Amino acid sequence: MFTFAMKMKLEAKICNKVEQLFLRFGIKSVSMDDISHALGISKKTLYQIVPNKAELISTILGRVMADEVKLIEKLKEEAKDPIHELVLMAKHVTSLLKRVSPVAMYDLKKYYQDEWKAMESERSYLILNDIKNNLEKGMRENLYRDDLDPDLLADLYLRMATFITDEKVFERPESKREQLYNQFIKYHIRGISTTKGIRVLNKYENLLNS
Repeated sequence: MFTFAMKMKLEAKICNKVEQLFLRFGIKSVSMDDISHALGISKKTLYQIVPNKAELISTILGRVMADEVKLIEKLKEEAKDPIHELVLMAKHVTSLLKRVSPVAMYDLKKYYQDEWKAMESERSYLILNDIKNNLEKGMRENLYRDDLDPDLLADLYLRMATFITDEKVFERPESKREQLYNQFIKYHIRGISTTKGIRVLNKYENLLNS
């Protein structure tokens, strides 16, 4: 029998390894046999930690979202102003888009819909709140126009961000998700900024393009 601490430590090891496998090969093609072999443990031990693949996926997604929340909070603390905050978040999202396999996203949405919907619900809530707060702060600091509707624009931002991460948009080989997202961020910031905001954005242009 595992102690609670032992189980948590082994669960973390399993999740870290399986996340790498999913990102590389997709979700459907990676079996529990593949996972136990990659970890060097028996299937019996694996099933003592995670009862099935769906539960494993749910656990991984929960850990990913928790890590994401921590990272976003850290970026907001580092940001010098609301525009810098958006730029830092854009850099983070671009990095994610480069790492996340469209095949893994496709498999998740098709074969594990409940897990996907749960993650998307939490993700959508976080994005809506973060963007709304960013807009309100930028308006107070005269970086964003004072005629904006934060609730409406936050919803529009979420819809655009969701569209960009849809693998169906990228069926053509030359399409690059990170390039599209980069252009979207510039479009978003320039569309909401005052003259002062545009000057601030120009200071971060190299960072955004790097």
